[in-house]
Amino acid sequence: MFTEKTFHCSFWLLWLRISFVNTAIAIFICTTISQLANGYPILNYEHFLLVIGLVGAIAILAIPFVLAHIYYFPIIVTQVGIAGHTYVYPNQRVHLSWSEITALQKRNRMGIPCFRLYSESRNIAILMPTDLKNKKEMLDLFVKYGLKDKQSLLTSSQIQSTKNPKPITLSEPIREGGYIIVSTEDYRSGKKV
Repeated sequence: MFTEKTFHCSFWLLWLRISFVNTAIAIFICTTISQLANGYPILNYEHFLLVIGLVGAIAILAIPFVLAHIYYFPIIVTQVGIAGHTYVYPNQRVHLSWSEITALQKRNRMGIPCFRLYSESRNIAILMPTDLKNKKEMLDLFVKYGLKDKQSLLTSSQIQSTKNPKPITLSEPIREGGYIIVSTEDYRSGKKV
């Protein structure tokens, strides 16, 4: 048994998401709009250089932000519970015991996939990136302490095998309560509609 384990986000996955996935698309869209507004053709040489320069500058500027995020916002797991940050104002460090975590959900925060651990009794949630350096170990801890993704619980409860009653085939309409009930069979193909 461990006493305390610290989990950090993976640098490369977080850096790629922030610097390229989130900003490169926004920069390309904004510069394309400005090109169109000024009457220039899209994807000319200058436009291409501008996009490359801006994306490269943001990729370099994102490095200190990503490193700060990795080392100042770790996830600390103990036998008693899990500690992390709320990421809502005022951002605070919270410790939740395993027994009080009522929901585990997958969320997307500014393009970064996260786990949301929610405590209904305290009405507070911890957000933690799913791209952890040792993600498999964290998922094993979730299974060990009985935490399951809320979406997987919903889908697994909906996909239960039920016996379908044998369909009733009607050869003629039946009058019931002023309404005529008509069979749903298509007599031309012999299949149900």
